[in-house]
Amino acid sequence: LSFFMALKKMAYVPVESMTTGGFLWCTDLTVPDQFYLLPLITSITLWGIIEVGVDTGKATVAGQFSRFVNLGMKFIPLVAFPFMMNFPAGVCCYWMFTNFVSLGQVAFLKIPAVRRYFNITAKKKLPKPQQEKKVGLIKDFKSSLSNMKIARDIANREVLDQASFQRAGRMPPAKTYKYNPTLVDSPL
Repeated sequence: LSFFMALKKMAYVPVESMTTGGFLWCTDLTVPDQFYLLPLITSITLWGIIEVGVDTGKATVAGQFSRFVNLGMKFIPLVAFPFMMNFPAGVCCYWMFTNFVSLGQVAFLKIPAVRRYFNITAKKKLPKPQQEKKVGLIKDFKSSLSNMKIARDIANREVLDQASFQRAGRMPPAKTYKYNPTLVDSPL
């Protein structure tokens, strides 16, 4: 993010070396690409990264809304494209090349000989859990809400327990006896 911000600010200043030379059809890296090719290629490579899941194998989310989150992730490049159209060409070039490097790294690390050389173990295939009955969106949403309420109640209990523990350390011990054993005269 810091590199993105730096390139964007360099384009708006503009830095003289970014206004001449450029990259292929983009001779001025301080203005948006007039053909929209850089934003398009950047969006396509971003989609590829999301599909391959550079960091986590396959971009999946466990939980109630996993299918919706995975579907939503695939729309990020489409949503980002209109914003990228207005980015300076230098920012899109940087982002595009970074995406290509990431995709190349994933492709390189998938080669079996490379995996053996670097001692990278293969992903273990877990047995598929029993197929749950598909529930509707509303039931799924209600289930998520109830789970969030339960989690919030548990968190509240932990806070109350911590406060009770803190109070117990500062207050005198509670009276749990019928007579005061520290007095000389005991009723016995």
